[in-house]
Amino acid sequence: MRLKYPPKVRQEHFLDFLRKPETMLYGHLKAHPDIFYFKILNRKAYFIQKPEFAKTILQDNNRSFGKSRAFATLSVLLGNGLLTSEGEFWKRQRRLAQPAFHKKRLELIAEIAAESTKEILDTWVTKNEVFDVMGEMASLTIDIVSKALFGADVQEQVSVVWEEMNFLNAAGINRIRNPFSLPIWMPTPYNRRVKKSIKKVDEVVLGIIEQRRDSEQHHDDLLAMLMEARDEETGEGMTDRQLRDEVMTIFLAGHETTVNVLSWTLYFLDQHPEIKAKACAEVREVLQGRMPRFEDLPRLSYLHNVIRESMRLRPPVYVIPREALEDTALGDYHVPKGMNLVLNVYALHRHPKYWSDPLEYQPERFEHFEGKGAKKYLYFPFGGGPRMCIGNNFAIMELQVILAMILQRFDWSLTGESREVKPEFLITLKPQGGIQASVKPLESTGESR
Repeated sequence: MRLKYPPKVRQEHFLDFLRKPETMLYGHLKAHPDIFYFKILNRKAYFIQKPEFAKTILQDNNRSFGKSRAFATLSVLLGNGLLTSEGEFWKRQRRLAQPAFHKKRLELIAEIAAESTKEILDTWVTKNEVFDVMGEMASLTIDIVSKALFGADVQEQVSVVWEEMNFLNAAGINRIRNPFSLPIWMPTPYNRRVKKSIKKVDEVVLGIIEQRRDSEQHHDDLLAMLMEARDEETGEGMTDRQLRDEVMTIFLAGHETTVNVLSWTLYFLDQHPEIKAKACAEVREVLQGRMPRFEDLPRLSYLHNVIRESMRLRPPVYVIPREALEDTALGDYHVPKGMNLVLNVYALHRHPKYWSDPLEYQPERFEHFEGKGAKKYLYFPFGGGPRMCIGNNFAIMELQVILAMILQRFDWSLTGESREVKPEFLITLKPQGGIQASVKPLESTGESR
């Protein structure tokens, strides 16, 4: 069989990717439902929108595809952690980090999430003013991830990381999109600002690691498990730099993306009061007014589907870039060595060929969804194959606990421009301009907790 090249979209559409990324990600499904490519200067990129092709890249033939140039940009922030590393080094780090996410550890983190959520919700009781939903969710998840990672309450220190990551998030996506970005080593004012931001992050994280190295106190947290982990073959542990890189990866995955999913879910539930009411009813039935425990989470199945539907329409990681390491094929399409590929998660999650009413928010669709075989790559917010996100169960657990407790105690309504929020395509998918809301304790509405 003679292989062919995918259809090409006109070059000017690359400017749409800079100015209107949603047009690039979703605007070509009708004309090119499976695959297309665009070219800018001498660089080509295949956009993958067929689940069978995604399965080939991430699972069946994953060794033929490596991290793309985009991850070199991310490594400026995250270093050589699980998200950005490759090959044998990645395998070693994955083995060392895996025990930190076992069931017993998740049970402890569920308790942390519940206690932290209670603390912030207690402050909502007296809040009558409109407040920033993303800011509240950021404060909460910073508290959770810092306690899960570092045990002690280091929120004030870690909040510096959050502030700098907001800047680095925007800086990272600008460099990924702009083929004319100057190398980070060039002393431009902007590059100096990036380096200053990275230095602040390093000072906080490496400072915490150094304090832990010098302490004789026993700690029971994720950092302790990472520090104590030893390679089965060599007996070696992680260096401070490796620990820093993995901490940053966990922080990004366990905080940045969680804030976005929580904010989008609260937005969608406000838009669909009947779905909010159904989720509230399930929470009341399962929890009976008490705080959620880890063993309650499987029974909060509708709430789980609410979260899944939010991540379908607003996947925090909306594209997965790869690069062909050798000449290979996707179906009857030729993929030459060095070709950039973009797994278009955003399009696959709403592809009209595979989803009914794809733009509608319908958590019920997941009651009968079977993500097996190639269909698994119709919905893959955590990636897939050997490199599927190590913290996927952590994320779902945390989201269920937080949302269950909010639904248990409060009603909320979005205000002003927050009624129509568009996605902002940075490294993760944020609500553009944030979300403003007012909250009201359920007791004041005559409903029971």
